[in-house]
Amino acid sequence: MKDMFGRRRDYALAPLYYIQARRVAKHALKLPEPNGTCHIIIPNVPTLAILGDSAAAGVGVDGQEDAPLGRIFHHLGAQDIAISCHLYATSGHTSFDLLQRLYAMPITRIDIAIISIGVNDVVKATMNKDWQYNLNHIITLLTRKFRACHIIFLSLPPMHLAPSLPIPLNAFIGRRAQALTQLLKSVCDAHEQAHYVTDEFKTFNLSPHHMFAKDGFHPSKQTYDIWSRTLANKVAELLPFI
Repeated sequence: MKDMFGRRRDYALAPLYYIQARRVAKHALKLPEPNGTCHIIIPNVPTLAILGDSAAAGVGVDGQEDAPLGRIFHHLGAQDIAISCHLYATSGHTSFDLLQRLYAMPITRIDIAIISIGVNDVVKATMNKDWQYNLNHIITLLTRKFRACHIIFLSLPPMHLAPSLPIPLNAFIGRRAQALTQLLKSVCDAHEQAHYVTDEFKTFNLSPHHMFAKDGFHPSKQTYDIWSRTLANKVAELLPFI
């Protein structure tokens, strides 16, 4: 009954959601991808690939040293773990775009993959079945084509807290993000090589002002560091099993 009520409410509010989404898109602050190298190469060590969307790319900070690539490398180094890191991420990419990118990429060594994807699937209204299809095939490609031993997926961010999203659009977007997160978790549970990792933002009790960048949508420098520490700890946990 609760789901039925929710669907009826969303159908009734659909025109308002559309108007608000158009207004947000029109006035959104466009942030560039950060400057800096996308590859940190160290000979004879495991290889980590970071793949996905603008959050994987680090949009919201100025340089890669403050983006996931740099912060994950930093946090692993603090644990005396040497690893090569490579970034394959593009702003605006959906799960389908990532899948197509993996098809087109030349075969390269990837021991562990970290994937940030889903925000644009929410925004572009990817259907549940397509989301699951894309995730399953991303995992298959990474394991078969790139011989990845482990694939780490991070839960979608708390999109309902984004300051750039007005009420009630923020609640609708938040519910959709939570739904895709649950589907992501179920897909990961079905694959031995896939690992679902939830963020730790609640532990740090960040306000939306500190959680998001100046555009009110992308992660802030502080958020990237929290996110990267969580992911680095997971990588450290999995490295003995590659």
